[in-house]
Amino acid sequence: ITVILLVSRRNIVRPLRQLTASARQLRAGSYTPVPVRSRDEFGQLATAFNEMADTIQQRDKRLQELVAALEQRVVEAQAARERAETADKVKSAFLASMSHELRTPLNSVINFTKFVIKGMMGPVTERQTESLNKVVDSAKHLLNLINDVLDKPLRRRKCGREQYSAGSGLYR
Repeated sequence: ITVILLVSRRNIVRPLRQLTASARQLRAGSYTPVPVRSRDEFGQLATAFNEMADTIQQRDKRLQELVAALEQRVVEAQAARERAETADKVKSAFLASMSHELRTPLNSVINFTKFVIKGMMGPVTERQTESLNKVVDSAKHLLNLINDVLDKPLRRRKCGREQYSAGSGLYR
């Protein structure tokens, strides 16, 4: 009986303990291959376990590579978003500045010309009135063009409908 116990301990219990220890190491993220000492069922089990552990390690490595690539893409996307937000702020400041710099003097020209037409600066002939009315009409037309150019992007931004076509570099 003692001999049977020693043989079974050596041939059954020891390989099972080694397999259990390797399984625990694998679960903890570390792995040492199980020695394959025979071709019997325990040797086949050890071989299958080693193959499974190799597959798990390969998948873990691939997963780590994918996570690193994803983290890099997130960093790149955040940087692109920050650049886009900065560009949007610059664009808004530019449009506000252009709105003021173009509209204010043009409105002054329109109003001053209307004062002249009304005779507030002295008498005006019919021919001068016609010419001054053309100036007012042209200035109003120019003001409408400026309003269309400057207000369209602002309206889109406020409505949240501005779309950027990356291929063309144009806003729609």
